[in-house]
Amino acid sequence: MDKYIVVLLSIILPGAIGLLGLIGLTRGLYSSSSGVNGELIVYTPPVLAKIVEEFSGFFEERYGVRVNVVVDSTGRLLTRLETTMQGDILITADHYFMEEAVKRGLVDPESTRRISIIVPVVLFHRDSSFKPLDIRDLPRLSMEGAKIAIADPKASPFGRMAYNLLVKTSVYSVLENRLYVYSDVGVVARYLSLGEVDIAILPHIVKYWYPSELEIVWLKPEDISGIASCQLIGITRYAVNKGLAGLFIEEFTRYASSLDPVRTGFVYNISDLSKIAPYDYRGIELPVVCSL
Repeated sequence: MDKYIVVLLSIILPGAIGLLGLIGLTRGLYSSSSGVNGELIVYTPPVLAKIVEEFSGFFEERYGVRVNVVVDSTGRLLTRLETTMQGDILITADHYFMEEAVKRGLVDPESTRRISIIVPVVLFHRDSSFKPLDIRDLPRLSMEGAKIAIADPKASPFGRMAYNLLVKTSVYSVLENRLYVYSDVGVVARYLSLGEVDIAILPHIVKYWYPSELEIVWLKPEDISGIASCQLIGITRYAVNKGLAGLFIEEFTRYASSLDPVRTGFVYNISDLSKIAPYDYRGIELPVVCSL
C-alpha cells in the first residue's frame, strides 16, 4: 500500500506545486511592489467621475484589487500628481491637458488612449425664463438679467473651451464682465440644476446628469470645429504596477466604447454624436491626438 501512496504523491505533487506557482505569479501580476495589495490610484475630472467610479467597482469585483478614484479639475490633478509623485492613471477632460502631462513627463505617451469625444453646448434650466436658441443670444439675455456661467478657464478644460467658443462666436467682449465663473464643471452643473444660474456653457454630457432639470442647445458644427475635444487616459510615470494600470485602461476603454450614447450621452466615436444631436459633426476639426 505504501508503494501506491508513493506513486500517487509523485503524480499529485508536481501538479500542486505548479498550481501554487501559477497562483503566486497571478497575484504578483495584480499586486503592488510597495506592499499595497493591488491598489490603483485613478485621477479623473468631475465630468467623467460617474462612469469611472462605476467601472472601478466592476474592476475591483473582478480582480480583487482596490481602486482609489480621486476627483478634481484636471489642472489641479496635474499639480497633485507632480507634487505628490503618487498616482497610477490620469484621465484628462480634454486633449490639451493630456498633451501637457506628456510634455512634462508625467504620463507615458505610448499608454494614452481616447475614451470619449466631447463637445460644448449651451444648457439652461428648464424653469428659467431665459431660453436661448443659439450662443449668439447670450449677450442679449445677459443684458436682460440672465446669469450665465462657465467653469474657470485657468483650471478647467471646459472653462477654456467655453472661453474659446465665446471668442470665436464674437460674444465674449460683451459677456466678459457679466460671466459667473466657478471652479469646475461639477460646480457649474450643480448650480445650474438648482436654478442658481440660468444658462451655462458646458460639455454636452452634463445634460445627462440632470435630464429632468436641464435643456440643451446644440451648436452648429462650424462654431465648435477646432474647439471640440476628446478625453484621454494614460499611465503615469509614478505607476507602481504598470501591468495592472494597463489592464485597467484596456478594459475601461472597451467599457467606454460600449456605452449607449442615447442613454448616457457618452460618445466614443464622432459619428455617434448624430444619434443624439441634430447636426452631423463628422466633418468638424478635432485634435490629432483624439484619433488614438
